[in-house]
Amino acid sequence: MKKFIAFLLAAMMLLSMAACGNTGTGDDITGDNGTNTENTQTPEDTKFTLTYPASMAAQGYEPLVLDETPTRIACTATAPVPTLYAMGASIIAMPSSSATGHIFAENPNITQLKSLMSDEFNIEDVVALNPDLVILASSYKDSHGATLESLGINVYYQASGHGVSYETVKEESMCLIEAFSIDTESRAKAEELKKSFTDIETTCVTLSAANAGKKIMVLQAGGVNYVYGQTSDGTLGSMMKMLGFENVSDTTAAASMFAIDYETALVDQPDLLVVVGAGDAAATETMMGEIIAANPTYWNAMTAITNGQVLYLGVEYIAVYGIGYVDALESLAEDVAAFYAE
Repeated sequence: MKKFIAFLLAAMMLLSMAACGNTGTGDDITGDNGTNTENTQTPEDTKFTLTYPASMAAQGYEPLVLDETPTRIACTATAPVPTLYAMGASIIAMPSSSATGHIFAENPNITQLKSLMSDEFNIEDVVALNPDLVILASSYKDSHGATLESLGINVYYQASGHGVSYETVKEESMCLIEAFSIDTESRAKAEELKKSFTDIETTCVTLSAANAGKKIMVLQAGGVNYVYGQTSDGTLGSMMKMLGFENVSDTTAAASMFAIDYETALVDQPDLLVVVGAGDAAATETMMGEIIAANPTYWNAMTAITNGQVLYLGVEYIAVYGIGYVDALESLAEDVAAFYAE
């Protein structure tokens, strides 16, 4: 009888231990609160990772890896906004521009930031928003970027300006698209955006055949004393290249944008001069007339001008942002076709 009671007591103790859970060593290790300590760690494959384009990685920029997807994103430049917005990312602040006007209208709670180049811009205004990610132009890395990083704020850098080519913008957009593909809905959006890039590139390949061999010079004009050329690495220059044109400045210019040197004669005459200004196409034409009048010897030596082969474009082609390149290329293709149809 005593042996039977002892057996029952032993069995009850074993059942009690099983009910309370295994507190010994092994793979299923729990903390004092009874939770699995391994499960509180964020696996690498579930972290939010924002990579850099090859050109930025070559400069030493390393992927930004966070435990969670950012939900308070402050964009101090316009460049990433269209792509982020299309992906459904949570933007709390951005600059005001032609590319962001409709977003502000649809989202009145988004804070409007001053331009980085404005004397009124204050990095403290960004810090006060308590962002968990700030996207900043790489040219400000050592100033505003250093300030933000010293405060423990995550910063992601992007190339910016009017000398950024289609390929660079596409790579930057793809990095954002991949990072914010976090669920079924966003992955579906990502596929649509990727397809839009593929479709416009296919269209450009078709159109470029008609423009093959045509030489161009691309100008960005801001006034008589502010005339700059663009190579095929510039914003508008890269789009014209995609349409099949050959840029005469590619072999002579050291930068994607350069000041026109009136003391240097043209090495190669363009068949077409493409001019973009800060207003609409008509305003660009008027401005170019003033520029020619101020330096007639230089400009009238260009056969494209004397032959009336000048395509005037509006401000929408000066700076193109993210996925906006798709619409800009479609519009530019129509403008070029209309010019040659006249």
